Amino acid sequence: MKVRIVGTFTGRLPESLNGNAAAHMQAFSAQVGQRLVVDHPSPTVYLGLGASAGWTPEDGHRALCALGGLRIDVADCDTNGLIEALTTVTDEGSARELVDVALALHLDGAPPAPSVGAAVAGAMNRAQQWTSADASTLNPSAFVSEAGRVAQESGLSCDVLQGDDLRDQGFGAIFGMGSGSPHPPALIDLRFRPANPTTSVTLIGKGVTFDTGGLSIKGAAAMAGMRQDKCGAATVLAVMSVLRDLDVDVEVRALLPVIENMVGPRSLRPGDAVTAWNGTRIHVMDTDFEGRVILADALAYACAEAPDLIVDVATLTYQVVVALGPDIGGLFTRDDDTASRLMTAGRAAGEALWRLPYDERYLDQVLMPDGVKNHPETESGRAITAALFLGQFVSDDIPWAHLDITGPAWRGPASSPGATGFGVRTLLSLLRSS
Repeated sequence: MKVRIVGTFTGRLPESLNGNAAAHMQAFSAQVGQRLVVDHPSPTVYLGLGASAGWTPEDGHRALCALGGLRIDVADCDTNGLIEALTTVTDEGSARELVDVALALHLDGAPPAPSVGAAVAGAMNRAQQWTSADASTLNPSAFVSEAGRVAQESGLSCDVLQGDDLRDQGFGAIFGMGSGSPHPPALIDLRFRPANPTTSVTLIGKGVTFDTGGLSIKGAAAMAGMRQDKCGAATVLAVMSVLRDLDVDVEVRALLPVIENMVGPRSLRPGDAVTAWNGTRIHVMDTDFEGRVILADALAYACAEAPDLIVDVATLTYQVVVALGPDIGGLFTRDDDTASRLMTAGRAAGEALWRLPYDERYLDQVLMPDGVKNHPETESGRAITAALFLGQFVSDDIPWAHLDITGPAWRGPASSPGATGFGVRTLLSLLRSS
């Protein structure tokens, strides 16, 4: 017998629950994610969707996470009652996609048929797995191999610069920051080319497979979860893996600088300088501020092709978590149109973003007479100065957004497989609407 899953909003409880003892005992009021399971007259799960007034896709994704505790197979579910409820607050296509994403993420078994939602969920799963993978398994060399496999399976081209070739081709920032590890640093260059592209977008993901802090070494507690510092690269690679399946008509390039930030005989020292691909000299005042340094090379390289939009994704600063808490990603950009596009994509995807100021009043904390420094040498405003640093490597005439997803990228302690896949849905929403 199928298990019915019925969505219900606060103040709109179905008549079948009137006088229901279980609903009364559990004080079921259809708050977001609240769940009520009844067996009579047929197995039914009532799922709280929250208030219908002001409902957002984020409410829907939060509510449907409650499906994760059911331990039932997708094939055994009847979700018509859930989709019917959701179509009172959104269109049917969006409702079905939301439900398909949730079923694929939170229930057992494979979806009965391919769907947009299942493809999106598959990308999220891959981002979660790659981000949560331990550093001994997914080191820079293994990440390069994984990217090559994804490219072959997903119809992408894949070029890789690795080790000394990076230095020889002018990528001094990536090479320098990865020089302390026995695993050579790499720059992975993936391309998706549809037949008749409408526009071009370059995605850049920070890929630090493990971050000790280098010679500016982290404390033990701060270091424990640093396998997650490859989240940006994992997110972008996951997005690339489903572009063909989703019939995206945008030309998409992905640049993934991948390193391991370790202590070794060739490690950079605080105060050393490296030269980025565009010739800018970067003074590395703190080797634990490595993410912005490797992104600098990728951003400068991306600008050489003048794409219509560049978006970089990174777990870059803890100060964005101090500002926005653990559930909201930070968005930095220099122009309102790009901000609007990213905010719209995030809202449609059900992922919370908040625009933070790209304010050049703090630019003096980044600039030096002969280049830039990777550490502002102050304790406050570091999410902003990180964005300002990155902006020095992006041409003023190219629309660009920086997403700092340090907070929502991970849930739970360092020992948990806590990657959330945050950012995948936003980037796919952006690309599918471009």
